[in-house]
Amino acid sequence: MDTLGQFGRQLRELYNSGRYKDTVALFKAGRQGYSCDAISGNADIVRTMLGAFRRLDELQHAFTFLRYFKVKINDRVHHSLLNAYAWLLYSTLNKEFRNPASVNLTKDNTLTVDMLDEDGAPGKNKLGDLIDAVCKVLPLLPVSPYCDAVYSSLTILLLKFAKQCMTADWHFINRICDNTNIARLSTECRTTELAVKGKTKLVELASDLEYWYVFKSAAAEKTGQYEECASVSTEARSALKSFHYGNEIWFARRIAHSKKNLGRIDEAILDFRSILKKKNDWFLWKELAELYKMQNDSKQAFDCAVKAAALHGDIQYKIDLIVLIGDLLYEKDQLDKAFQHYELARLIRIRNDWPIPQSLKDKLQNMELGRQNSDFNSLLQCITTYWHSFGRIQSSVSELIKGKVVHILHQNDKGTDGFIQYGQKKQVYFRLNPENNLATTISIGQTLFFTIKIQHNNKELATIKRFE
Repeated sequence: MDTLGQFGRQLRELYNSGRYKDTVALFKAGRQGYSCDAISGNADIVRTMLGAFRRLDELQHAFTFLRYFKVKINDRVHHSLLNAYAWLLYSTLNKEFRNPASVNLTKDNTLTVDMLDEDGAPGKNKLGDLIDAVCKVLPLLPVSPYCDAVYSSLTILLLKFAKQCMTADWHFINRICDNTNIARLSTECRTTELAVKGKTKLVELASDLEYWYVFKSAAAEKTGQYEECASVSTEARSALKSFHYGNEIWFARRIAHSKKNLGRIDEAILDFRSILKKKNDWFLWKELAELYKMQNDSKQAFDCAVKAAALHGDIQYKIDLIVLIGDLLYEKDQLDKAFQHYELARLIRIRNDWPIPQSLKDKLQNMELGRQNSDFNSLLQCITTYWHSFGRIQSSVSELIKGKVVHILHQNDKGTDGFIQYGQKKQVYFRLNPENNLATTISIGQTLFFTIKIQHNNKELATIKRFE
C-alpha cells in the first residue's frame, strides 16, 4: 500500500491536470487504507479534496468531507489549507449571492439557505453559520500574495451579500469594513464582456479597493458617523486612480450630505453646486433646494425645486419634491398651486398603494375647502406645464476644465464640432463657429481648457477657452 504522502501526491497530480472527477474517485477508492485522523491531519490531501469538490460545484460534499473527517480550521492550519477553505466559502457565498431566491426568512426571522443535507436530501442550513465561517477565516489568512487574492475577493463578496441579501445591515457592513486590512485589497480593475443591444462590449469593473471605499463611506453615512463618512469619501477621491459607476460623484455627494448633517450648510451648498456642474440629475437639484430651504432662502429653493421637477425622471420618485414645491408655494401664499401639488402627491400615493402621511393629510384638509380635486392625468399635465413655464435654469462651470479632443465630427466652412474627453472617460460636445480662429487649428489629440454650459434642452456644451 502506498504511504499517505504518496497517496496525497497522486491526488494532487490528478487535480493539477484538471481531472477533478478522477481525483474524487481515487480518494473514495483509496481512503479506506488510512485513518480519519491521518487524512484530516494531512493539509495537502484536505486542500486537494476541497478544491476538487469546488471545481465540480459539489460544494456541500466539501463541507460533508470536513465534518466527516473532523477537520479543524484554526490559526494552526497550514496557509495552503486556509486558502482552499476560504475559496470554498467564497464559491458557496457567491452561489447564494447569484441566487437570492435561495435565501429565506424563517418564522422567527432567522436567515437560512437552501443546501443539501449530508445524505444528499434537500435541507436547510443556517446562513448565519456560513457568514460566521467567512468572518472567522478572514483574519486567519496570512498576509501573502498567495492568500491576499482570496482575502480581497471574499471580503468584497461578503459586503455585497450583506447589502443585497441581509436587508442592508449597515452596522454589520461597517464592522466588516473596519476589520478589513485595505492594504490587502486588490487595486486591479478587471474587464468583462457585456451584451448591449445585441452587441458585445468590454466593460471595466471597479477594483475591490474602490468597492471597499463605497461600502465604508455608505455605512458611515447610514450609521450617522458623518465626520468619518466625509473623511473616508475624501480619502477615496485622492487614493483611487480611477472611478466606476459614477463613484466620483457619489463620494462628493456623501461629503455634501455629511456637511449638511453636521450643520455646515454653506459648505454643502457649494459642494452641490460643484457636483451639478458634472452631473445634472433632478434629485441633486432637489437636495440643493432642500439646503436652500434650510437657510430660509425661499427663492433659491423654489428655483432649484422647479428645475428638478422639470428634469427627466419618474414622477413617482419625485413625490417628496412635489410636496416640497407645495410647501414653498404655500409660503408664497400661492395657495391654489400649493394645493395642486399636495393633491398630486396624494394621487401618486393612491396609484401606488402607498400610505398617505398624516402631515400630507393635514395640509390638504386645511386647504381643500372650495377647491375641486382633479383626476391624476389632467392634474399632472397642468403641473408639468407649470414647471416648464419657468424655463431651464442656466448652469455653467465657471472654472476651467482640462481635456483632450477625441473626435471631430465636422471641420469645414461651417465650423468645427466634435467631442472632448475629460475626467474619468467623460465626454462633452463642442462646437466652434467658422469665425473662431480655433476652428481651423483644432485637431484630434489636442489638449485644451474649456468650460461647460447646460443648454435649454438640458444638453451639455463645451466652450473652448484656449489650447494648452
